[in-house]
Amino acid sequence: MSIFSYNSNHKIITALLVVGWAVFHFVGNKDAERTFENGQVRSRGGTLNAKNHGLWIWYHTNGTKKMQGRFENGKRQGVWTSWNSKGIKILECTYIDDRLEGEYITWDNSGERQKTVVYKNDKEIH
Repeated sequence: MSIFSYNSNHKIITALLVVGWAVFHFVGNKDAERTFENGQVRSRGGTLNAKNHGLWIWYHTNGTKKMQGRFENGKRQGVWTSWNSKGIKILECTYIDDRLEGEYITWDNSGERQKTVVYKNDKEIH
């Protein structure tokens, strides 16, 4: 007689442990990093339940920051900023629940302010 017997209850417990492990590692909180073909980081951020969550940063092929913003459960939230490949800010806007809200400001590639548009609930108001 064996000290340990492997019956159907053990199979169920084992299956639940495997499923729990998979959910934790593949669906739960996780950091994500995507790279260009040369191995340089293309984007970096977090996920929650398979959706973008937290701070995300994208990069140009030369390694300078391209865009930065936050997600909450897959929706853009807060200030989002974009830069050209020389590191000059070219765009800044704000999202609330994935909708544009407030000033949407653009600059040219030399850093001169070009245009400001105001949004309310994702609609341009002026």
